[in-house]
Amino acid sequence: MSLGVGAPQASSTSEPPVFRYERPPVTHGRDGKERRVGVELEFAGLDAEQTMAAIAEVFGGVQEQLGRNHGQVRGTPFGDFGVELDSTLFRERAYKEALKNVGVDLDAEPGFGKAEDLVLRVVREFVPFEVVAPPVAWSQLGELEPLWRRLRELGARGTHAAWRYGFGLHLNPDVPSTTGHSLLAHLKAFLLLQPWLVKEGRTALARRLGPFIRPFPPEYVELALTPEYWPEQRAFIEDYLLHNPTRDRPLDLLPVFAHLNAELIESRVENPQLVKARPTFHYRLPNCDIDRVDWSPSLEWNRWLCVERLANDGAALQELCQRYVDCQAERGLVDAWPDKLEAWMQACPPDAANGC
Repeated sequence: MSLGVGAPQASSTSEPPVFRYERPPVTHGRDGKERRVGVELEFAGLDAEQTMAAIAEVFGGVQEQLGRNHGQVRGTPFGDFGVELDSTLFRERAYKEALKNVGVDLDAEPGFGKAEDLVLRVVREFVPFEVVAPPVAWSQLGELEPLWRRLRELGARGTHAAWRYGFGLHLNPDVPSTTGHSLLAHLKAFLLLQPWLVKEGRTALARRLGPFIRPFPPEYVELALTPEYWPEQRAFIEDYLLHNPTRDRPLDLLPVFAHLNAELIESRVENPQLVKARPTFHYRLPNCDIDRVDWSPSLEWNRWLCVERLANDGAALQELCQRYVDCQAERGLVDAWPDKLEAWMQACPPDAANGC
């Protein structure tokens, strides 16, 4: 099976690699507009000011400092970029009130400000800064490459730069459809292909052991991959929330569910204020290896498209669901599904899943 994950094309040593963003199987939404993709990168090595300056250098725009650890660059050709320390506690300095209660006023005492600097220096070794790019048409994703290259040149460090870095790349593609059938087909495809995605993307141990991409519960995976499981949209959402009342999944469906039924999300989900309602998938699994010259978000975008292609091939999807069920019925001490999935993908003709 031809995987087509967009390896960089060869170039001379004086030129950067050329990365290719593959075409999704569904290019436009029901509104007739080209599907857009939001990109979020987490990294260490640069602070908010340096990152905003890099964005303005590459794309223009006006830098706006919104706090000590976050800001934005407004008015670029793509829209507004956000930059923030990826922790609400430090982005909003929410710890100030707690310290005031014990007599420590960071704003009143210069010496305490230095202590805060020390705390932030320590925190930045574990909590990444994040660039939140505005959604762009999928065909324009390659136009963001100069920014990722510039951040690397300035010293941005990614997932594998240190054992403690559980940094990630998040992709937020517009859903091709908000019907329950389409959303569930994509979830099924992801659950089936996840072992391959982890292997091919070399998902870091720090990420797999961390709290932010906790696996779907086995009982929910078993339910979702039952070949006959195709409930109505409301029942699908309720089943999902019963087993996954959290954003911390490698494929987070809460944004699109909040778009469809905000009241249900608010009543069933942990920290609902953190869920941003929008008709997108929130794909959180990949590493962010921004410090590697041979890495680009295109590699993970192209792998994600294997999920979309399988979701859009009803026969292949049902076949793999049945194979998964049969595999689990024969389950021993070790999960045999990753090997069986690999064998299926190797044996599958190149066009079986629309070219994946």
